[in-house]
Amino acid sequence: AFMGALLFCLRNKTIEDVRQLDKPQTEEMISFANAAGSLTTTKKGAIPAMPSHDEIAAFRKSASLMFNF
Repeated sequence: AFMGALLFCLRNKTIEDVRQLDKPQTEEMISFANAAGSLTTTKKGAIPAMPSHDEIAAFRKSASLMFNF
């Protein structure tokens, strides 16, 4: 889930875009991926446990202190 969410964040970026990511952009992507991975551990199964984008956003909002660097 973590890697899938990270790849989701990178989906429209070129190699040059990735090279030019700054620290806040990188931290935002890692925070998103971390939330996806965290949510996945709360359900059974592999694919059924994958959270939706809305679930990730809601979780990050409710647990914002956990995801601030």
